[in-house]
Amino acid sequence: MYLGHTEYGKRINLSYKSKKIKYIHPEDWQIVYNTHDAIITEELFLKVQKLRNINKTIKRKKHEWELNGFVKCKECGAKMTLKVEYKRDNLHELKSKKVCCLNGLKKYRGKECIRGSRGLDENTLNEIIYSNLKENLGRIIDKEKIKQLIINRNNVNINNCKKLLHKELLKVENQIKTLYLDYKQDLLDKEDYKKYYQEKSNEKARIKNELELVMKEQNNKIDIKEIDRILSIEEINKDIISELIYDIQIDRDNQIYINYKYGGLV
Repeated sequence: MYLGHTEYGKRINLSYKSKKIKYIHPEDWQIVYNTHDAIITEELFLKVQKLRNINKTIKRKKHEWELNGFVKCKECGAKMTLKVEYKRDNLHELKSKKVCCLNGLKKYRGKECIRGSRGLDENTLNEIIYSNLKENLGRIIDKEKIKQLIINRNNVNINNCKKLLHKELLKVENQIKTLYLDYKQDLLDKEDYKKYYQEKSNEKARIKNELELVMKEQNNKIDIKEIDRILSIEEINKDIISELIYDIQIDRDNQIYINYKYGGLV
């Protein structure tokens, strides 16, 4: 909707005699494109979706931390959570903020972790990650090298996008064939056939146009400002972290392992 499109066919009633509803898989939703003005760009939309995928399983609490969603326990694979403690004589004054394994804090769905409730101070973790980021950015400070890394990453994303668009194009072409067969078998009257055929033809043209744009994007030059933005990290920032790091793991001895997108495990 934010991109200017309208989706429908998300669910159907199984019977007019029943209130039971069948929810349709998103791949089979019907989409009418460009029904209204978009309020955000596609670039911003995709960026937000990436952050939402990171945040979708995060339990919201009063105290948030920038690394939430990136840190995992190396021992059991569970996500790490922030445990906040207050002073006994003053419940409004913080005593500590520690990053702990969710399974170690309590038996969670029958699981437990060898780490137990042992935690790592949040500020200590942030300082280590920040220092490591600066150090590793120093190793690959060559802008041409980083440029190539970003190009390689973008090419992977573009190839995935091309596969999805080709799949979507094939689906629409099959729908057009089905419409024609239904029309020939008198399952659709002429007016409905013309209406649905026009909708699907517009959709097919839109997909082909997007494919052309994707092909052009593959040959576009990388904006140096984007590289400068990554290199100029001054503090722990979730946007920058998501560009550079897959995940962060902490073992039973509080040793930290950082899985970089551009340089492997450190």
